[in-house]
Amino acid sequence: MIETYDINAISISESTSFGKFNNDFFTTEETTQELRKALNL
Repeated sequence: MIETYDINAISISESTSFGKFNNDFFTTEETTQELRKALNL
């Protein structure tokens, strides 16, 4: 099953591991790796 994620619907909080991404979300390999881990992909 393919799941899609609406990035605009994802709340990025500074208190989460995603907080550091802020303005450069999805721009680095590190971001991709952490996101995949978080989404269990």
